[in-house]
Amino acid sequence: MKGAVASGHPLTGRAAVEMFAVGGNAFDAVVSAGFTSVVAEPTLTSLGGGGFLLAHVEKDKKNILFDFFVNTPGLNNEKGIKPVMSPVEVKFPGCTQMFHSGYGSVAVPGTFKGLLY
Repeated sequence: MKGAVASGHPLTGRAAVEMFAVGGNAFDAVVSAGFTSVVAEPTLTSLGGGGFLLAHVEKDKKNILFDFFVNTPGLNNEKGIKPVMSPVEVKFPGCTQMFHSGYGSVAVPGTFKGLLY
């Protein structure tokens, strides 16, 4: 089995490599690394987030996009009411960034469902 692994943490990468070693394919390796990353890299990834996976299935000569991004409030809002958002200024050493908070900033997570797909 051929495969390549890149990760932000050695344990995340190791999980993917070990999946290849026991006969798993690239999809198995991604799922293994994905679940490991929420433990090994909790400030960067979460089951409470969302994402995308672009994959190529060689035997079918097909590219597939798995979209497990988050669902945000108001998608089926027939009245067209915009969610209230309040600016929040956060001062970091060397720079200040503006973020927005409010019920329009929350979302229904998609990562868990995406990894189980």
